Amino acid sequence: MSSRSILSIGLTLCTLTASIAMVRTVPTDYATLQAALDSTQTGDTVLVLPGLYEEAAYSATSGVTICSLFLLSGDTADIASTRLRGFTNGDDTLRALTLVSAGGIDPSVRIVGIHFTRSSASSLDDGGALSLIRLHASVEYCVFDSCAARAGGAIFVNESWTKVSNCRFNRCALHQAGSVLHSAGSIVELESCLIVNSFSFEDPSESPQLFWVLRSNLRLRNCDFRHNGHDHNWLGTVIVSASKPPDTVEIIGSRFTDNRIEKMLNGESIDFFRLDSNTMWGNELSQALYSQSGTDSLTRFQAIGNIFETFTPVAGAQMHGLFALDTSSHHITIVERNLVHDIHGGHTSFCNILGDNEFERSVKHNYVLNNSVHSITWPPSGSVLVIGTGDGELEENVFMGNEGYAVYQGPLNLVPFARHNYWGDASGPYDSLTNPGGQGDTVEWRVVYQPWEADTSFMSAPAERPAPVAIPESFIGNAYPNPFNSAVTIEFVLLKAADVTLTVYDITGREVAQVLDARVPKGAHIREWRPAEHASGIYFARLETHTGAHSTAKLLFLK
Repeated sequence: MSSRSILSIGLTLCTLTASIAMVRTVPTDYATLQAALDSTQTGDTVLVLPGLYEEAAYSATSGVTICSLFLLSGDTADIASTRLRGFTNGDDTLRALTLVSAGGIDPSVRIVGIHFTRSSASSLDDGGALSLIRLHASVEYCVFDSCAARAGGAIFVNESWTKVSNCRFNRCALHQAGSVLHSAGSIVELESCLIVNSFSFEDPSESPQLFWVLRSNLRLRNCDFRHNGHDHNWLGTVIVSASKPPDTVEIIGSRFTDNRIEKMLNGESIDFFRLDSNTMWGNELSQALYSQSGTDSLTRFQAIGNIFETFTPVAGAQMHGLFALDTSSHHITIVERNLVHDIHGGHTSFCNILGDNEFERSVKHNYVLNNSVHSITWPPSGSVLVIGTGDGELEENVFMGNEGYAVYQGPLNLVPFARHNYWGDASGPYDSLTNPGGQGDTVEWRVVYQPWEADTSFMSAPAERPAPVAIPESFIGNAYPNPFNSAVTIEFVLLKAADVTLTVYDITGREVAQVLDARVPKGAHIREWRPAEHASGIYFARLETHTGAHSTAKLLFLK
């Protein structure tokens, strides 16, 4: 069997369509990519062999696959050696590839294993390497290196459903909006992509935006962001900018390391912003990850299960905390089960809570550990700034080992509440007036803490600033409801990944259930125990890691 026959068989198995009309090979069958695209029909595959192709190719054919030999070999060397670059026609620079739906029953295109290198559109055009219009597009295992445009330095998407997976974006730049991608009226998902070294192409006074969305839904899942915002701009990069509603932005399971960030989200046109299960470590922050505004169109914001660690303020800027949460408009705000650890500098390390609790707002089950702040303002800074009279919005959090106030009240003459929080010691929070004997984190400025400890004998202890609490590498932070009659949720935190067992014992020390035995990443976690077959009584949940660290919580089961 000939090599061409083997190739055709392999491509038949790999393409999206049920059958292939033809495999059109560049440059063997067609001298240029444009010539091959001009001849394609629905179901065809354009195979680009290794080489450098300087073109501005255009196609209105749908149902086509454009690929390198990587689709068959799985060898990343085939990606590196198959390069597309736009060219200069004497008056302007042109992107490498423009694909527009031709209609029909299959408005799809698949691009696999292409290296777009130094491809630029003009400063007045969109999409430096790739433009996708009215398509169902899949872009897989591609590299976008040093691409630039007015908007969408690498990719421009218009009225399309697009999934970009396992791609790398390196040194992509913009003149105005979206160094990585600009989306207009589209649904876009990035899965398992690497984004590094983005920057503003011309104006160092403007913050580069990695993604710009306009009436679009954008989901970033399992992506890796590194070293963005370091080249030209002292403020840092904006991860996503939104310009016209309705927009939805979801960032899930992604990693942010060594970036200079101004904001995670910028714009007042967002409808829903979700920030879940992400890890952010070693970043600089010049403003806040998200500042909720009473004038924006947001209806729901949630940040659940994230790790925020070792943020530092950008020199010359004032970090205002991770979040500023304002419920003066119709916002549903949920900030739960986040680990906020080892953040030093700025005005507030965790969040500002603004406005009255007229609408749903929940800042619960967060672990705020070993943070400090630096501010010359009055009142002095802390981990959480509360401005307003919302009742029950800051509760069941753990504050341990923080320098500066754990919670403090802003300059307005209002009395906020902080309920059912743990302050690092059973004696409660330290307050110079109302609780001078408290050995936990400090509080200040008219904040009401409920409930107080039943035994107040510690109030006679000498008034002194307690030493910072030593934070264990793992511990059970909460178990709720407790007492319980059907199921209990056991919440625990790890400061580093570990092999973990979570075991339940009865009052005699007999093991009755093993809730967990697995490798668990760092962060806040929850597990549920349902003792349906056991008798009412006292039980103990014991968390233990492979290093020997352990923590125990008392449970009361009442049928």
